[in-house]
Amino acid sequence: MKKLSIFLTVAVCLLAFPFLVQADTPDLDFEGETVTYVDYWDPFGDVERRKEEAEALFNVNLEYMTVDDHVDTIVSRVLAGDATHDIVRVSKLQFWPLMAENALYPVGDYLGNDFYEEQPGFLRTVNRDKFQFENQSYGFSVADSGIWNMKFLQYNVDLFERYGLEDPFELWQAGEWTWDVFREQMVALTDETQDQYGITNLELDGLSLSNNAKIVDDEDGKMVFAYDREEGIETLEFYLDMEDLGVIGGTDEDFRAGNVGMQPGETWVFHKDNHEGMEDERNFVPWPAGPSADKPQIGMGNVATHMLPITAEEPEALVELHNWLFAEQIQDDELIMEWLVADYIESEEDLKFFEWVMEEWSGEGYMVESLIGAFFAAGTDAEEPFARAIGYVIEGERSPEAALSAEKEAIQAILDDTFN
Repeated sequence: MKKLSIFLTVAVCLLAFPFLVQADTPDLDFEGETVTYVDYWDPFGDVERRKEEAEALFNVNLEYMTVDDHVDTIVSRVLAGDATHDIVRVSKLQFWPLMAENALYPVGDYLGNDFYEEQPGFLRTVNRDKFQFENQSYGFSVADSGIWNMKFLQYNVDLFERYGLEDPFELWQAGEWTWDVFREQMVALTDETQDQYGITNLELDGLSLSNNAKIVDDEDGKMVFAYDREEGIETLEFYLDMEDLGVIGGTDEDFRAGNVGMQPGETWVFHKDNHEGMEDERNFVPWPAGPSADKPQIGMGNVATHMLPITAEEPEALVELHNWLFAEQIQDDELIMEWLVADYIESEEDLKFFEWVMEEWSGEGYMVESLIGAFFAAGTDAEEPFARAIGYVIEGERSPEAALSAEKEAIQAILDDTFN
């Protein structure tokens, strides 16, 4: 692995995005109103100075509340009339339940496409494209890109070398990073007598995406269940094969100790601090291409952005306030790369990988899990029908075809109720 020998610095140029320049202070007066952020954490931690400025400039009080159940809290505040000046962070797992309750405001109606076109690519993909329904967009934040929720693989370079295996990064670069090669390598690395495994876990959403498997598809304007097609069946059969081969095992700590070859996860999982003390070198690759795909893929985890409740009384002012407040943290390509260099990139291969991610990712990922059941919630006792079907498969109680067939009607009923 080639170590980076030059310290990389990247200048953040806000002038490229005129709607975010600090000098463009909006003319707002909230007349002493309190604006409440419903969030997962303190949103003002990195912008305390800007918060104080905003409160003085715009005659507003800024507060926040953290809650365990975003959906129930937001809906309750909407129904009680308490959400007129709320700004809420919403993830993809919360978006559709909130949409089903008619709890979110379609800000794209008045922001217009020019607003989104001026946003950097990752922000535009999340705000305009991923959180969208019937050509109406719901996200707007300048500080919520999807880069931290990309799903891919990291691997132990030294362990692969010790076993004489081809480097996955080089296989990927050569167009040879496929499920078949991936399986062979995981088998070669596995030695259960030594508690050594190929991969810590096999995430079905990343694996499914890498085989072009769709959970839901648009057929002539109707949303239909699609995971029971060939691509989905192939994915489940491959997963079961890998389980039978015994290549899945170990923990994150085992990976850091050099006893597991690969680990899947979202970008934030691979932060340098999470691997402090790891003696071996590590590298990154996308999910390998399955038989129904023509290239490896990057998946999408629980991406989130800021939105407004349906009862927002000053939607345009709230959007302007939020984006002024976080203007110094706009997640454009330059700032993202600066953070990646500081916290993730340790080699030239890492740099090439993230440059590819930033250029190639255009929003691939699943958005309907919160409606019909997520892969990670799979179990035979799951409430949602898709999660229940997957549970019967991975627990070995039903074949992929039988499990999906048994739940298809229930899944389609949910889709019809929501979309059709």
